Amino acid sequence: MSEKLQYIIVGIIIVVAVVYIFRRLFSDDSDCAGCEIKDCCKKKKDKRNKNISQHK
Repeated sequence: MSEKLQYIIVGIIIVVAVVYIFRRLFSDDSDCAGCEIKDCCKKKKDKRNKNISQHK
């Protein structure tokens, strides 16, 4: 029984890690590959930095 439990736990950890990696790679905020306007990435970064500085 403990061997099955170990495999289940390892499987859950792998699934969580894969989901986390895919969400980080393919989220809209992570990159600016789809920008139509040249400076839209700068605007996103400025907005993100402004929100971070307000929370301090």
